[in-house]
Amino acid sequence: MTVMKLKWPQVLLLIVFLSGRPVIFAAHPLIPEEYRTISETRLQEGVVSADKFRRELLRRGASGQRQIDSLARACLQFREQMSKRSDGFESLDGFKIKAKQFLKALEGDSGSKRWTRTFDSFQGEWFGKWSEMPVDHRWYPTVSFESRLRIDGFHDVFILAGQFAWVGDGFGWNIVASETAKQKKAFVLGSVYHVQEGDVLQVREHRPHVGVILGERRLIWITRGEVFFEERLNRSRDSSDRYIITGFRYQYDGARVTNSGNSFQAVYTRDRTKRPDWKEIWVGISAE
Repeated sequence: MTVMKLKWPQVLLLIVFLSGRPVIFAAHPLIPEEYRTISETRLQEGVVSADKFRRELLRRGASGQRQIDSLARACLQFREQMSKRSDGFESLDGFKIKAKQFLKALEGDSGSKRWTRTFDSFQGEWFGKWSEMPVDHRWYPTVSFESRLRIDGFHDVFILAGQFAWVGDGFGWNIVASETAKQKKAFVLGSVYHVQEGDVLQVREHRPHVGVILGERRLIWITRGEVFFEERLNRSRDSSDRYIITGFRYQYDGARVTNSGNSFQAVYTRDRTKRPDWKEIWVGISAE
């Protein structure tokens, strides 16, 4: 694991090591040299959009409810139901969650120095399937900033640390951020740009999201229509390293979160010749 601490914008060239190999970052420390055609504007837009989504989840609606509270209860329902499965699905028993953790994570928490370890637990290359599509993921080393990187917006965002990733059909960032340059409490944002035929200049979809860190190898990502429970399981006597994504799609009507379609699970390995099958199952969710 390599975590770099930088002062920006003084740094123009950065070399880190991914699985023992050098990776060069030029021009911007959160854009690897091999993806240098990606505009810094994509990072800025992604962070601003994700922070806007975070604020939407925290806002009380006409009913007096916050969407994040309904989503938290939906996640608890999902975890409970999935933990009862014994039909080939990886368990969610490792996700020890309480509803109040979601609100705290989005408002800002003080444990941000540990969160880069969570990002880096997924570092490296992973191979699996998303639905029927073979997918290769590559998670780069986390970069931390001694002087927080300011992203201008209607509400400014200050980046403490970030991680770039290629996610099979696109690219994105995991971000640790705060609302001010000196605020001790921070939150987790994310942004993924899906592209056409591997061309980073041909973006077809953008998905901002927010994160809830649950220990060194587990976190939950929330988009405007999906929830992903993501977990890194280390090599054991019976299995190799695995990166597991278990999730559900949802709808929110202003008062209640309900699932939309089947829930799903994807398992990634370190071996490109071993891509476990994509799995789906019906799990009913209804949470106010």
